[in-house]
Amino acid sequence: MRVQTLSDHTADQVRLAQESREAAYRQQREAWRAEVERREAAIAGRKAAIGTAMRDRRFFAALGHALSWLASSLSRRPSEPEMPAAGEDEGRFAGGREGEERVQADLSTWLDDRWMLFKGYRNRGGETDLLLLGPTAVVAIEVKTLNGVVHAQGTEWSRDKYDRYGNLVQEGVPVRDAKGRAPSQQVNAVADELQGFLLRRGQPVAVRRAVVLAHENSRLGVIERPGVDFLGVLQGEGFREQFQNLLRPLLGAAPLNVGALGQLVCQDHAFHEQRFVQRRSG
Repeated sequence: MRVQTLSDHTADQVRLAQESREAAYRQQREAWRAEVERREAAIAGRKAAIGTAMRDRRFFAALGHALSWLASSLSRRPSEPEMPAAGEDEGRFAGGREGEERVQADLSTWLDDRWMLFKGYRNRGGETDLLLLGPTAVVAIEVKTLNGVVHAQGTEWSRDKYDRYGNLVQEGVPVRDAKGRAPSQQVNAVADELQGFLLRRGQPVAVRRAVVLAHENSRLGVIERPGVDFLGVLQGEGFREQFQNLLRPLLGAAPLNVGALGQLVCQDHAFHEQRFVQRRSG
């Protein structure tokens, strides 16, 4: 399977979160060093004052300076700051990227070079994690790295989260993106736009829609009308066979022109990516 990265905004988000955390750590260290230097300067100043008072035979003053020096010397040294742990957003971005890499790694073990996997394809409907093109199918894939049991009832998606001991800690947590869309709505928005674009370019291809749960602890719960052609757990039993069924050609369909489709995908992505960057920077 050939792989082409069109964009990697997840990596950008991880990098920005890391840079923000590192910048905060540098500021904390600078403040800590300044506080240590002030403490050491105060101790040295009081010690020098003792010597000056003794030379001037001001013994009571020397005693006072000695007590101050002793108190300063015995005071608690400022604690050196530690690098803050990754925050929730950074952890979520990193986890999402790891999930995408797991799906890519799995597909690459059983799809040959007739297949192309595009990462980060964007159009007017948004961005999909993976877009798979092959001689028998075009599939838009939304990857979710969700720890817990995922329920999908129409456009209402939620998950129940369990701790390492199997205890339920969160129930019915909505699964939605920043725009309030369920995973099915996310992938369908991109797939609908792509399908229309390909049709206008003389390529009447049905774009199939898939949501893959890539966390090692992902499980399926109540599933009713999920709104996609495929919903499966990467680590689940029979995942490969189920996904292979998704890639089966339609009855009587001719092989797809992967090269031509790939060129159109790249052109469409470049156009919308440029607009996205302009909106974000403007």
